Amino acid sequence: MGLPRDVALSISEVTRHQYYYTSKGKRPGRKPTSTTEKLEGCQKIIKSNADVVHEIKDIQSDPDTDYGYRKMATALMLPGYLINHKKVYRLMKEAQLLKTKHKRQSKTYARYRIVTTKGPLEVIEMDIKYIWITQARRYAFILTIIDTFTRAVLHWRVGFSMKSNDV
Repeated sequence: MGLPRDVALSISEVTRHQYYYTSKGKRPGRKPTSTTEKLEGCQKIIKSNADVVHEIKDIQSDPDTDYGYRKMATALMLPGYLINHKKVYRLMKEAQLLKTKHKRQSKTYARYRIVTTKGPLEVIEMDIKYIWITQARRYAFILTIIDTFTRAVLHWRVGFSMKSNDV
C-alpha cells in the first residue's frame, strides 16, 4: 500500500505545508514578440515592432484616421500586416498612442426644462412614434399634435410613411 503520508514526508524532509502548497501567483505566460509579419506579394517579410509603431504614427497623423486600437488593427491589416488587436493595443500602449476616453457632458438643457403656458394653443408639441402592425408585417408611424396647456390631442395621423409634407 505504501508509506503513510507523514512518514514519507519526514524521509524526504518536506513539511506538510510544502507538500500541500499551491502557488497563487501569476503564471508567466508567453513572452511578447518583438517582430510582426507582413505580406508583400507572396512573401512574408518580418518587420520589427518599431516599424509597426512608425506605421501606426503615420496612420494617426492623418486627422481622418485617428483611430483607436481596434480600428488601427484593421488599418494595419489592409497593407498586409498579420497582426491582431491585442498586439496593436500593447504596441500603442507602450508608445503612448492610445486614445483617452472623454467624458461626455450630460445634456442638462432639456432634462430640467419645464414648459409653463398661461393659456391654450400657446405651445403646441409634435411627436412621431412607430408601432408594429402584424397584419401588414411592417411598422406604421403615428404623428400626434398636442396642446401643452390642456394636454388635448389636436390632431393625429397614422401612416406607413411619414414625410415632411405630412408633418
